[in-house]
Amino acid sequence: MERQAPAVAGRLNQDRITGAGWSFGGHTLALLLGAQLQGPDFSEPRIGAGILLTAPVAVAAT
Repeated sequence: MERQAPAVAGRLNQDRITGAGWSFGGHTLALLLGAQLQGPDFSEPRIGAGILLTAPVAVAAT
């Protein structure tokens, strides 16, 4: 990301990543946070928190 947006170079803390998603973006973020569906695991351990805005499915924390 820092290569594509040089203005943020050196300002990002790679150990504290969060996200927010609306609708299917919320669903995608839920999968990255560890929500499970049938199929592959999409969890991303670098993402530690998220805000799901009107995610299209009910998600239980794991």
